[in-house]
Amino acid sequence: MPDRSPEQVLKEIQQIAREAHSWSEADTCDKIILRLLREVGGYGYLDYKAQEPSSAGIPDYTVLHGSSAKWFLEAKRYGLDLSHDVAIQVLNYANAQGVRWVVLSNGRQWWLYDQSIFGTVADKFVIGAELFQTPQIRDFLKAIGKQSMLSGEIEGYVKRLRLEHELRSRLTNASSDLVQAIVERLKERIRGLTGEDVAECIHDLIYAPPPPPPPPPSAYSLTDLVQRVGELATGHRPRMLYFPDGSEEQVSSWKWLLIRVIHWFDSQNCLPKPPCARLEGSKRYLYHLEPKHQQAKMNDPVPVDTRHGPVYVEGWMSAQEVVRGLVYLCEQAGQDPSQIRIAVNGGQSSEQDSG
Repeated sequence: MPDRSPEQVLKEIQQIAREAHSWSEADTCDKIILRLLREVGGYGYLDYKAQEPSSAGIPDYTVLHGSSAKWFLEAKRYGLDLSHDVAIQVLNYANAQGVRWVVLSNGRQWWLYDQSIFGTVADKFVIGAELFQTPQIRDFLKAIGKQSMLSGEIEGYVKRLRLEHELRSRLTNASSDLVQAIVERLKERIRGLTGEDVAECIHDLIYAPPPPPPPPPSAYSLTDLVQRVGELATGHRPRMLYFPDGSEEQVSSWKWLLIRVIHWFDSQNCLPKPPCARLEGSKRYLYHLEPKHQQAKMNDPVPVDTRHGPVYVEGWMSAQEVVRGLVYLCEQAGQDPSQIRIAVNGGQSSEQDSG
């Protein structure tokens, strides 16, 4: 198999992880955590060693064992949210062993701790990354990757993160010494300048939203489609789905397009709790905890794992129903339907697209 980019590996594992909510810790390690260490982090099978399950307080894996760059990995099952309390014993063990870096992961959340920092467990927390945030998790895995750990590049990564944190927190605090120093230097040039003025301006500069990605060619937004659904959607199949964060999915039917959008909303923590109606006041649902609508069974229920638990998506819907339902779902999720774009092909499809 030819070498694949980190983005390709992440996309595959993200797809696998959509079915991972009921996995055990062993499944999570095998299918997600260790694969990411090998295929994105650059580790080999001999670079890490598992501990005995009965070893209380000892981390699950020692990575780069036998070298001065060794670090500890504590793994949890996919469905268990991480907390700083989980890291206490591992950090104590790392302190006793003279190991600086500790990673805590359940496959979808990855947290890095620096044992050399004096203070509480929360003080030792450096950075976290989410599996479904591709640039974020890619950079995190590179930072804890084999080359970075062996060369000491991890220290530069952490130093930059700490600097960003200090600057963000102090430059957006009107009473901080840094902001007051700026006021002192500029007060003669800007009459009436206050710390609040400086902090507010810097906050706006730091947190200005990035420009949206350029619209892909030959793709229509959900807003366009709902207005011209008969012309652009009915009788056609979707080809590509483009999300606001720049990610994209290849799709071949309106049913699977609906399911992919639900997955994406779920990954963004904005999926409305079930049941979700197709339209306001409708007795038929886009998805529900049970394979039925308010007064009838679903014709083609598709089980989908979400953070709300397993839900059933109605797969027997026309292109028009899917498009209108997705616009309503965007409204309920607080998302802009104009930022979700769909490329369609010219091939004919049945009105009730259950494929």
